Amino acid sequence: MSIKFNSKTIPGIRDINEIKNACYTSSDVLFLLSGNINDLKGIKEICEQNKKKLLVNIDLVNGIAKDKSFLEFLKTQNLCDGIITTKSNIINIAKKLGFITIQRVFVIDSTSLNSISNLIEKTSPDAYEVLPSCAAKNFIQKFGSRINVIAGGLIEDLEQVNDLIKYGVKAVSTSKNNLWL
Repeated sequence: MSIKFNSKTIPGIRDINEIKNACYTSSDVLFLLSGNINDLKGIKEICEQNKKKLLVNIDLVNGIAKDKSFLEFLKTQNLCDGIITTKSNIINIAKKLGFITIQRVFVIDSTSLNSISNLIEKTSPDAYEVLPSCAAKNFIQKFGSRINVIAGGLIEDLEQVNDLIKYGVKAVSTSKNNLWL
């Protein structure tokens, strides 16, 4: 399974009451950044009805363990189409299970950017979500177009979104629903 980048923005859902609004966007993918395990079945059903892929940030949704058994549970119960995490060992397990995978990385300085080189050699997620978004340009300069980059965090307006897309970012994740396209 892989991710499609058919929209400039990917809705990042911090309030589960926004699920239906997110389903009206042109993005094929929705990022769930809140809620708990008990919400997933209903959210997944809404996503399926609207032909959206649900990617769950397993570091932020409550009640989710970060291990192989829990990933197998998510898969067998069809609770999501993919995962977002900062943990590279979880990315590798999720890939083997057939999930769409997004490796979330925080680029706070040149040292963190350099340490990501080792991460890239060990994992091969479908995309890297680079936070904050202003660091995405540095990330692309260092690693080039060989990987898919999603920018997230500190997105204020559509001009920023367009600038990041022009620079080579595949999409921008944002929880600001006025920027969902």
